[in-house]
Amino acid sequence: MKSQTKTPYCNSLISVSNKGGLLDFVRPLVGAGMRIVSTGGTARFLKTHGISLVEVSEQTGFPELMGGRVKSLHPHIYLPLLARLNNLEDQKTLKQMGLMPFDLVVCNLYPFEEKWREQKTPNLIELIDIGGPSILRASAKNFESITTLCDPADYPKALKAKPTLAQRKRLAAKVFTKLTNYNSHIADWLSKGKACSKEKPQGQNLKPSQPQVAKLDSTITPFIKTLEQSLLPGNSQLQKDQTQKNQPEIKNLQKLSYGENPHQKASWLKWGERGLHKAIKVQGKALSYNNICDLNSAVACIREFKKPTAVAIKHNNPCGVACDNTIEKALEKALKADPLSVFGGVLALNQTVTVDTAKQLVSLFLSAVIAPDYHKLALPILAKKKNLCILKWPSMAKPNKDKIILRSVEGGCLIQEPLQEPLQEPQKQPQQNSPPEQGWQYLGKTPNPATKEDLLMAWRVVGHLKSNAISLVFKGQTVGLGMGDVSRVSAVNSAIQRWQQFHPQVLSPVLASDGFFPFPDSIEAGAKAGIKWIIQPGGSIKDQQVIAKAKALGINMILTGKRKFLH
Repeated sequence: MKSQTKTPYCNSLISVSNKGGLLDFVRPLVGAGMRIVSTGGTARFLKTHGISLVEVSEQTGFPELMGGRVKSLHPHIYLPLLARLNNLEDQKTLKQMGLMPFDLVVCNLYPFEEKWREQKTPNLIELIDIGGPSILRASAKNFESITTLCDPADYPKALKAKPTLAQRKRLAAKVFTKLTNYNSHIADWLSKGKACSKEKPQGQNLKPSQPQVAKLDSTITPFIKTLEQSLLPGNSQLQKDQTQKNQPEIKNLQKLSYGENPHQKASWLKWGERGLHKAIKVQGKALSYNNICDLNSAVACIREFKKPTAVAIKHNNPCGVACDNTIEKALEKALKADPLSVFGGVLALNQTVTVDTAKQLVSLFLSAVIAPDYHKLALPILAKKKNLCILKWPSMAKPNKDKIILRSVEGGCLIQEPLQEPLQEPQKQPQQNSPPEQGWQYLGKTPNPATKEDLLMAWRVVGHLKSNAISLVFKGQTVGLGMGDVSRVSAVNSAIQRWQQFHPQVLSPVLASDGFFPFPDSIEAGAKAGIKWIIQPGGSIKDQQVIAKAKALGINMILTGKRKFLH
């Protein structure tokens, strides 16, 4: 076969269920000389729109059988998928078979989850994709020579230029993530007693499936053991044994005056040697249950930043976050971010509290302040506020590797590891097609350094707001935060309302969302207010509609691939 040189891709395999964006992607490539091998419905769709191709039955010399159940599972498909370009034996085999290696695979899967959710498909068993996952696994395994696109959102970027090796590796990782999710949905469906193509009659008793037990890591496992031992009656000997084994000990630090409300009893327990209990109380009234919750949230948020940063927390949500070159300026910006909500809240600073910083703090009504240290001349100024609780914690900026998240539910508790992402400062000079974090996808322009820094800040902050959450950031300052709304668009509107109320001079902040946008309405609301940059996880079944709306409205979008829910 004569190879083509006018296109970044010579030989492609295309088999998709979701055909959105496919024509715009393949037309210029085919026009430049790319060959297409395609299956079933995809082949018919492309032919209808004038795209020349080779049907899979022509490639394999074998017809589709069993109503399409068996069509791509053939050596003449998998030899070109798995052949290594640097392996002489592989290349010799291809030559003997008269086959050309694939360098592009475009494949997505039958919409099993969506159809299951809609409950309108009586024969779901036929939507368990076999050929699609096999093609994706084979091509993703061979990422060194094949570009694998399992998401239409990746088409525009792959059309401009052939992805680099590192980019192909990230695309391969995305494939295996999608396959894991796809298989888990099928397993969930089968475990509910619907393993046959015909549903069982309503009212028939089905044996409930056993919940899957996640493999616990080295942080969670010892905590569970310690908790079990500590709560057993007559556990003194168990605690002694536990101490001998150097396991962490659960201790009651102090009884609190009350809990979230005055009629609720509460205590503060500690596990391990690291934690908020290591902070030294310098002055002020006793910490309340709510103070401790807010201080914990403030410290968690401020650990996201290396630059001088101030975080204001109210009712366990950030209400103002700002970074700058000095702690004085950062505090000034954080207080102005939402001057109404900061009243009565707590503040965290990641630098020593100076005299000028202390003067700003005493001008407000606050419950507590926590910082690594205080200048000796700052403490007399803060002492003027006798009830203001001042905490000093020199190591507060260091992450706690032993941290776990424990939450009580009726009759038990939930435990999970914290949401951790590597802290990475934005590059001073952005590189083309080089996102600031691995796995991020740019849909639009490459941001300049200032915009990139704001996008990173917005993404870090939004993970500390209760879901649904939206953060708006401009020049290192949150200018509008929406949190705890039961719909995504409501959170967007709340953030915009605060922005326009407190910062009407700001024309176009960046927007971050802790979860995907289920509908384009949030994009429309942002565009109407002047938003030009959005960062969000992606993953909605309506992603293509959301992306198309953003493109039509001139909004640049970044997909991170990870959500940041907080409940």
